[in-house]
Amino acid sequence: NGISVCMLNNEKALKLKGVLEQNMTIEEVDYNIVVNGNTCLRHPTEKGKKWDRYMEAYKNDKIEDLATRYRKSNVKGRLRSKIKLLIPLKWVDAIKKRVYGR
Repeated sequence: NGISVCMLNNEKALKLKGVLEQNMTIEEVDYNIVVNGNTCLRHPTEKGKKWDRYMEAYKNDKIEDLATRYRKSNVKGRLRSKIKLLIPLKWVDAIKKRVYGR
């Protein structure tokens, strides 16, 4: 339900920490705990079945065509987005607090 890990690895990134703290809840956590919960930090993610075909299309097609062709069909997500547009933002926030305790 958001960013699970944001690793600040250099001076430039550390300068952003103040900006991030204004917009996020930040908690320092031991690296080993982070690695245990994030398999992508232990080994690379394997290529998907359509990766090579997508990369070939990426070289030749417009980005809009790629987005249409390769996006996941997520009827539930699209419906949720449309409903959220119709509901006032303060109602959405109240619902999230009630459902997720945020």
